[in-house]
Amino acid sequence: MEQSLLEFDIINYADTTTDDSVEILQMKQQSLLGRAYRRGKKLLTREKEDTTTKTQEKEEPEQLWRVMFHNSEYMPDRVARELTKVFPITRMTAFDICVRARSEGVVTVDICHKKQAEKYVRQLSKRGLVATIQPE
Repeated sequence: MEQSLLEFDIINYADTTTDDSVEILQMKQQSLLGRAYRRGKKLLTREKEDTTTKTQEKEEPEQLWRVMFHNSEYMPDRVARELTKVFPITRMTAFDICVRARSEGVVTVDICHKKQAEKYVRQLSKRGLVATIQPE
């Protein structure tokens, strides 16, 4: 019988290889398969963690807080200038807040997250103005 060239090459290669080289090839294949398996496992684990955090965020939205500005005995023009330095508002809006605070005693200036609200209160107290926060 005649052997094809491909079969002949495979037989010759098998005859010339040693047991050590075959073991090395098998070890390389196992390590590559192991890496691929581990990478796939990590990706699956990450996807599971991401879905649980997304469901937790949907269930518990962060609570909003009101920044309440209290009446001050200072001149409304000066207070309006300080409010524009702290809050992203115009000078006219800040002046209206000062006038309303004089007549009502307390005015809601902004509604935001707790960290931002605390930051606003600290900045106002550094400028000598009184403000508090309340949960919405």
